[in-house]
Amino acid sequence: MLSTMSSDETISSYLRCLPLVADVWNCVDEQPDTIKELYWKNASLPWKIPEGRLSYFVRNLINVARSDRAVDLLSRCRKDIADNEVDLVFEALEALPLVERAPDEPHGDSLSYELQELFKVLYRIGMSQVERLVWLELLYHEIFEKSEGRQFQPKGLLAAIRDSPHLFVDLLRYLWKDDAGKSNTSDDDATQALANQIGRLLHHLAELPGQSELCPMSDKKIANWVAEVVQIAADCQCLSAVGLQLPDIIVSGAWRAFETWPTADMAEAINILADAIPETFPQQLSISLSNARGVYGVDPSGQSEKDLASKLRERADKLQPTCPAASRALRDVAQSLESQATQNVERAKWER
Repeated sequence: MLSTMSSDETISSYLRCLPLVADVWNCVDEQPDTIKELYWKNASLPWKIPEGRLSYFVRNLINVARSDRAVDLLSRCRKDIADNEVDLVFEALEALPLVERAPDEPHGDSLSYELQELFKVLYRIGMSQVERLVWLELLYHEIFEKSEGRQFQPKGLLAAIRDSPHLFVDLLRYLWKDDAGKSNTSDDDATQALANQIGRLLHHLAELPGQSELCPMSDKKIANWVAEVVQIAADCQCLSAVGLQLPDIIVSGAWRAFETWPTADMAEAINILADAIPETFPQQLSISLSNARGVYGVDPSGQSEKDLASKLRERADKLQPTCPAASRALRDVAQSLESQATQNVERAKWER
């Protein structure tokens, strides 16, 4: 019957009208490349993917620049993606930016959700391909911004800098000037765009390597890793960059349990940084701790701020002998809270 049809378009249209079953797909595979391409450019997909056909659909969609549909399909089937199918996820995400979209086509939150779900798949079965994973994290850094409280982190980047402290320092050199105030990179548009991607991705790190089971270290502690970073940064004269970047990561989550912050391992890391960068690190740690508090309510009586300041000072007193820099940061925030309490009371008087 197909031989009686006059054009490739007619044949592909006819095939798309047939049921979504294996016999039809086998028939499509027997057609010339032009017909196969026309078929897959507009083909519908079954909601339930037959066993063993996921790779078949995904690769055919990618081949005709429909990787957006491949991403949607993989997201739907994410629980069924086997370890030996992880390359499908990599290939679909790598091809997605090449898909042409209409200027007025909305991206919406659905694509961000699909991307996050597929990154979770990669974090489950694709960690052996860390370099490929980090490249995708840089490419899709915006999806980490949609995670409240930095709960969704770039795990590939975390694993990469765990295994290579040199890489962490190299990334910082894209963002910050060296200790002499000189830029480490060129100022062309491509380099600046890459620096922006790196900066935004690093911003979403909420912990250091070895701090949790998200990225464990089997043979060393957090402090060992920090010591390596400090030594590497000192050798290439960019200690100031380390002192500017690490405090935000160190204080992440501190306000959820400041009664126990920092842990013993983190305190050891803080001491290493404070000794190596005494001019700027302690002050930057105070600033980062204050900023990490985020949005909070205002008590017109000032009592809430005073109570919190008292608790911070109590914790600071305990830390003073073992971690002076963390103690100072807590005292600085406590002092700021006490000043804020006074301002709240004065403002309340005028507002009455």
